[in-house]
Amino acid sequence: MARVVMPWPLFNRKTRQFRGNLKANCLDMSNTDGKWAREQFPLAEVVYDHFHVIKLVNDAIDDLRQRTRYDLNMGVPKPWVMCEIL
Repeated sequence: MARVVMPWPLFNRKTRQFRGNLKANCLDMSNTDGKWAREQFPLAEVVYDHFHVIKLVNDAIDDLRQRTRYDLNMGVPKPWVMCEIL
């Protein structure tokens, strides 16, 4: 298993000083960031930032809305439906 290597040795030395005291680590939803955070701060809880969580939910709802509209119209959008979308 590959380890994440930090390019900043000074930052790594500084983080060792407070690793045990960090209670939560706020990240975006990148796998790379999460892996590094879990390695550097194993006792801290990972918390995802609000923007990325809301964007993920909105994308899922939008996909569901589009599939439902397609299914209800059997693939042929009605003119008034297109007007509401535009």
